[in-house]
Amino acid sequence: MEIGGFETSFFIDSVDIEVCIRARTFGYKCYICRTGKLIQRYGEKQLFRMLNKTIYYVVYNPDRIYGIFRNLTMLLITYRMKEIAYELLSFSAIIMKSVLFEKKNRTKRLFAMLSGIIDGIHKKSLGQKKNKG
Repeated sequence: MEIGGFETSFFIDSVDIEVCIRARTFGYKCYICRTGKLIQRYGEKQLFRMLNKTIYYVVYNPDRIYGIFRNLTMLLITYRMKEIAYELLSFSAIIMKSVLFEKKNRTKRLFAMLSGIIDGIHKKSLGQKKNKG
């Protein structure tokens, strides 16, 4: 294929976003199917009640949080698009809710977020992270 394959260092998160951005640079059009549904089981939905309101949030494991933030940071640096900055902010809000309301693994989640951003800036692959120690 003219645009190349998937970015293999991305593993799960942002693979589709990256390939669509690259396809657009080659003149292809990408479309969003708003009626389709994809059911994934990567996060665990939770709810928290506060002041008569129900707040929903998703709990991701630290490895998933790391991948989300590393890949979105790499995309933001590589392509410098407003849409990617918006995605990064959206995921930050989701993760911050889980950090605020979910006490289990709070420090690990925050560290995963920070590590993902730092490794994204340095464009480290997942293999490099695991070999770090």
